[in-house]
Amino acid sequence: MKVGVSSGYGDTWDVASVRVKGRILDLSTGGASLFTEQRFETGQELALVIRLRDGEDIHANSAVRWVKMVPQKGGYASGVQFTHMSDKDRRLLGKFLTELEQTAGL
Repeated sequence: MKVGVSSGYGDTWDVASVRVKGRILDLSTGGASLFTEQRFETGQELALVIRLRDGEDIHANSAVRWVKMVPQKGGYASGVQFTHMSDKDRRLLGKFLTELEQTAGL
């Protein structure tokens, strides 16, 4: 994912391409909860790639809304709100969530 980083003490943000592994804890059409070893900052912008079970990828820009340390797991849980997603990816996500609901995740 692309991770925004602050340059100095100003309000300027640069986007550096940094790959961060993580797991999705919760997913909806409006956002997701993530678990990563990397700590994010509230307000930080992320470019997410969500790989679905069938191998398709959904691309979504998002903003970090909250961060919580999970010391027993050695990482952080973060809540992100989707800020931009193509219509195609929005349809794929909706279809995936509907199928997940109908099969109870199995």
